[in-house]
Amino acid sequence: MSSLTLKPVHHGEARKLISDGALLIDIREMDEHARERIPGGKHLPLSQVQKGAKAPQGSPVVIYYCRSGYRTVANEGLLSAAAAGCDAYVLEGGIEAWRDAGLETERQPSTVIEISRQVQIVAGLMALTGVILGTFFNPWFYLLDLLVGSGLTFAGITGTCPMASALRREPGRDASTRVIGRPSRRATSASSASARGTTTTPGRPYAASSLRSSRRSATATPAPSAATKVVPRCSRA
Repeated sequence: MSSLTLKPVHHGEARKLISDGALLIDIREMDEHARERIPGGKHLPLSQVQKGAKAPQGSPVVIYYCRSGYRTVANEGLLSAAAAGCDAYVLEGGIEAWRDAGLETERQPSTVIEISRQVQIVAGLMALTGVILGTFFNPWFYLLDLLVGSGLTFAGITGTCPMASALRREPGRDASTRVIGRPSRRATSASSASARGTTTTPGRPYAASSLRSSRRSATATPAPSAATKVVPRCSRA
């Protein structure tokens, strides 16, 4: 059984553990994970762990990492519990130390500013607005600075940032950011079939043109009723 603390592991030892079958898990949010990540790892956002999500199964050893390691250590109690009895480690220095050591990472340029920087920008603008309005209009506006300072202090102590949570729920943000891990093979084949103009069912793919041809040539066998409905299988959570 794992304790409620994470054991630090250097990137050199981490590579050996990974080659022996250890599971590498990125706890950063989707925008950070999409921008740069360590190949071969899984993705389990910290926001999902805080809601009770567990680490993927399949290995007795789990190595968590974030950008610098601080976020992982600050939430080691939650992450150890999410490991569900596995030996849990934290990658020292996070992905930054991994990259600085010359080890491989996967990068995907993005025009979206990561959540942490969005929080810094919004908090800074709120504080600046409070100072300007408090100085030139009404001192009560200084309470805006108190609100920002209190929120940042709360986020630093608890590891939970209400502003970041609000920004992640903004309209237009893709709902797929809450999916843990890779899409299933069934979903991938379905999307590929859709791109080729074919219709897929839970068992076999049928070309749309073949369906039309078979319906025109059918004589003895009645054509399928237009009211027939295909009930899709429920996807597993």
